[in-house]
Amino acid sequence: MWDNDHQCCSSFKEFSEELRKVFDRSALGTEAARALSLLQQGGRSVSDYSIEFRTLAASCGWNAKAQWDHFLHGLADYIKDEIYSLELPPSLDGLVDLAIRVDNRIALRSRHRRGVVSRELFSDLVAGAAGDATSQRLVMPEEEPMQIGRARLTITERRHRLTHSLCLYCGGAGHVAVSCPVKGRRFSAKEGRTVSVTNTLLPSGGRSVLQASLQFNKTIYQVSALIDSGAEGDFMDNELAARLGVPSVPLAEPISARTLCGTHLTRITHSTRFITLTLSGNHAEEIRFLLIHSPSTPLVLGHTWLVKHNPHIDWTLNSVLAWSPFCLSQCLGPAFSPVMSCSVLQEEPVSLANVPEAYHDLRAVFSKSRASSLPPHRPYDCAIDLLPGTSPPRGRLYSLSGPEREAMEKYINDSQVAGIIRPSSSPAGAGFFFVGKKDGSLRPCIDYRGLNVQHVRRVLQRLLENRLFAKVEKCEFHARSVPFLGFILSPEGIRMDPAKVKAVADWPTPDSRRAVQRFL
Repeated sequence: MWDNDHQCCSSFKEFSEELRKVFDRSALGTEAARALSLLQQGGRSVSDYSIEFRTLAASCGWNAKAQWDHFLHGLADYIKDEIYSLELPPSLDGLVDLAIRVDNRIALRSRHRRGVVSRELFSDLVAGAAGDATSQRLVMPEEEPMQIGRARLTITERRHRLTHSLCLYCGGAGHVAVSCPVKGRRFSAKEGRTVSVTNTLLPSGGRSVLQASLQFNKTIYQVSALIDSGAEGDFMDNELAARLGVPSVPLAEPISARTLCGTHLTRITHSTRFITLTLSGNHAEEIRFLLIHSPSTPLVLGHTWLVKHNPHIDWTLNSVLAWSPFCLSQCLGPAFSPVMSCSVLQEEPVSLANVPEAYHDLRAVFSKSRASSLPPHRPYDCAIDLLPGTSPPRGRLYSLSGPEREAMEKYINDSQVAGIIRPSSSPAGAGFFFVGKKDGSLRPCIDYRGLNVQHVRRVLQRLLENRLFAKVEKCEFHARSVPFLGFILSPEGIRMDPAKVKAVADWPTPDSRRAVQRFL
């Protein structure tokens, strides 16, 4: 056009119009609208989907309601299944934020379910197992029993040694780890008793650990304890014992540690003195550990510990669900906060200005720290069982103000420290909000109405089974307001019960001094 001296080249306006005719195929957002109408989340994350959605929405000219509706329509089914059980925000920004949060929670739960076992590691194990017997021997004897005294091989180094038929223990050629001469020379000393330990192939994230607290004298140390049913003893890293200041005691007879296949690992010559071990906040015992060199796994509770305490462990969640009758009588006590002393509860100062002096000797009943601790386990601990075929309800999300958010974070942190709650990645949950107290502070409330809907039916069935009957005139169900101590409680607030003030409200207007006195 320029070479032919076209008319549009004579002015910028005409040139711009001609340029738009040739190259602008959007027709004022038509292409963007068409692309937006076909947009779906597919297999990508909600964050990526929302970025492309907002980019196209900025050019198509759709109103806010149409954008809200189509964003929801384009979400993947597993996201819709979750957010439809919640209260949907009226704005597009709120809907996008809700979908992203739900997607992140589902992704986190999926990672927890799968564990963090490296796929590359399993690929190497499968590749090694697919070869001949020699190849299998190369894979299995990677001696990492509880990772005692040796650093784990990297994925790259492990692949290199497998590929070049090198020893997995020392890296040398011409032999395998089972018959490694370096390993044999390390343990030529006289052996005493023998204990066996398991050969762990999973990374640390795939093992079962419990959070524990160790106390010796006045030193308290928080540590993760590996639960290993294949270890015939309880072990502690000697460096950890040194940090705690725990003296070592020589064994009457040295112990030879071996793997399940009989390979010699190390020689154990010392143990600790008795030390206080606390699990789950209130399970305390005096225990001795065999000392080994194991910085990557400083504490191991083995088969002897499991037999003694016989805990009911949820191996998926790495938590103790119940303790044995022995523990209920010997080990369990009140679940004081970990920030307190494990042996003697330090009483915090309590203001007794409003308490008569005659009751000052009972000041412990006003302890805030004791009030926030869990009661001790008893032989009659009861489970809360849901009805068969039901699932935990999905609670609604409540908007919180700045002060409420600060109060929520403080409540969560304090409750976690006290051991009352623990983090959860479940998509199910109950709503959380605050109500004001008469002293101006905020009281946290958790909306368990969805769970109670199932519980009400269970209670009525239990009454019927035991031939206990209720007076229907005195029962209320699904009420929006209820009378309580002369007040009416409702979502709108608290008001006086009209029945309680009816006599005063209907009192005739006094017309004499005697009538006023009678009213007063």
